[in-house]
Amino acid sequence: MKKLAIIIVVLFSIILFTNKTMAECPEGFSEVTVTIQINNCDYMVSICYICAVSTTQTIILDKFTKISPMCQQTWTIQQVEQALFSAITDPTFVYENLCDNMPPPCAIPPNPPQGLEEWGKNPVCWFKVREDGFVWFKPCETCYCVTKWRVCWDPVDGTAVETPISVPFLEGEGCDCSFIEPPDPIIEQQSTSCFRIPSECD
Repeated sequence: MKKLAIIIVVLFSIILFTNKTMAECPEGFSEVTVTIQINNCDYMVSICYICAVSTTQTIILDKFTKISPMCQQTWTIQQVEQALFSAITDPTFVYENLCDNMPPPCAIPPNPPQGLEEWGKNPVCWFKVREDGFVWFKPCETCYCVTKWRVCWDPVDGTAVETPISVPFLEGEGCDCSFIEPPDPIIEQQSTSCFRIPSECD
């Protein structure tokens, strides 16, 4: 049911810490930083999120960096970024690590579908900056590729079920960045120009 057709080997770690000093989330959002393993390399990932109090919750991939410098990543940055977004919007991850509220039970046909509405927001344009020896990927502007799902709880399997309810669409401003990725910055606090990592909206 998820977006990626490629096989992803993802190791969800326990939440390491909630980092308020680096908070760059929109007003009203909570932030948490986790470590996720993608293709045998560890990444520190910052997530902005709002858990549903009525019908809608939102998950945003805020920023990420590879924290295992000796690990040679063989995937493209597009594959890595899409794998991270897929991982943090996976319903099992969301309800084990982010949100305490459980979605309503899935409807039994012929009853109409029901569940919480979840929005996943994946930044379209990024820049790279070297901070404390790590190269961070951070979003430029406020342009997102947005996917909407309906999430319900399957009492038989004991799992959350995610069903797409829209095709991915662009939201926000500053979506016209270059598809050419600049080299990694080599000087501390040096940053690059904005560039586009292809998403499901492309």
